[in-house]
Amino acid sequence: MFSLLAIIGHASGQSTDGPPERSIDRPYRSELTVSNGGTWGSWRSKSMCPVGKYAAGFSLRVKGSVGGGDDTALNGIRLYCVDRSKNLQSKGFLGHIESNVGKVGVWGEDQWCPSGYLTAFQLKVESPQGDGDDTAANNIELCVRSTLLRTVSTFKDCRLSAYKIPAVTVSNGMNWGSWGYKSMCPSGRYAAGFSLRVERPIDGDDTALNGIRLYCVDRPGSRHFNSIESDVGGWGEWTDVKWCHSGYLTAFQLRVQSHQGNGDDTAANNSYNICTGGFVLEGDGTNWGNWGHWSPTCHGRGICGIKTRIEESQGRQDDTALNDVIMFCCD
Repeated sequence: MFSLLAIIGHASGQSTDGPPERSIDRPYRSELTVSNGGTWGSWRSKSMCPVGKYAAGFSLRVKGSVGGGDDTALNGIRLYCVDRSKNLQSKGFLGHIESNVGKVGVWGEDQWCPSGYLTAFQLKVESPQGDGDDTAANNIELCVRSTLLRTVSTFKDCRLSAYKIPAVTVSNGMNWGSWGYKSMCPSGRYAAGFSLRVERPIDGDDTALNGIRLYCVDRPGSRHFNSIESDVGGWGEWTDVKWCHSGYLTAFQLRVQSHQGNGDDTAANNSYNICTGGFVLEGDGTNWGNWGHWSPTCHGRGICGIKTRIEESQGRQDDTALNDVIMFCCD
C-alpha cells in the first residue's frame, strides 16, 4: 500500500533555498490510496509540504537489478513542494519531502508538472513470487490536473509529462555516491558567482572538493544575492566567492582525479566557471587529477541551478565526497 494526502492549505509567502521544514500537523482534505500495494513492512512517518506549498514534481530512489541477487526495485519517493504564489516553472522556491526510504538505490532525475500540481498516482507492483525474489513496488506514475484539463477519465489522459530545465554536464565526473536534490536560484535570478567547499591536503584520507555554492543575483554586477547548493560533503571549509565582472555563469569545467586503484581517491578537485563574455573564474580547489572538457554553454541568460553527486562518509574506507556536477540553465 502507498498513499498520498490531498491538502487544504493557505499560502504563507514563505520560501526557502533548501529542503523545507516538514509539517506533520497540516490539515488535509483526503488520503489517496491504491489497491495493489504490497503488505511487507510497516507504515512510518507522514511528511507534509509546508503550509501554502504543494507537490509539483517527484523523483524516485531505485535500485537497479543485481542479477541473481536480492532485488528491491523502488526504495523511495521524494516530492518537490512549490509555493503556489510563485512561477511553478522557475522552481526557485522548492524544497523536498519524503517519508521513510529504503537504504539502497540512487535518486533519479526529478520529473516536473508542466503546470499545476500532482493530483493522482498509480503504482507498478510485482505480486508475491512464492519462493522467488520479491520486489513489491517498482515504479510510479503521477497525474497532473492543469487549468486546461477539467476532468480526468483515465491515467492516459493526464499522465505526468516531465518539465525539464536545460542542463549542462561534463564527461569526466566520477561515479561514487548518489545524486542530491536540484537546487535552483529564485525566479528572475541567475548565478553570477561561486565558492567551493574544499578539504586541504592532509596526512590521511583526502576528499578534496566537497561542495559548490552558487550566488544568485537579479542583475549583472549586483551583490545582493541568494546562495544555493545541492548536497555537500562533510569535510573542508568554504573558499572566498569568485564573481563574474559582468553577466552570469554560463559553463563550467571540473578537475577530476581518476580511480587510483589501491591508492587514495579524491574524485573532483576543482572547478573553472566561465562568465558571459568569456571571462574565466578559477576555483580555489586542490590539484590532484586533470581538467576535463568544458561543459556546453547555456543558451539562456545563464546558469540558474545545480545538482551534485556526493559520496557519503565511508567510515574507515576511502572517502571521495563530490564526484560530479550538473548545472541548469534558465532563459
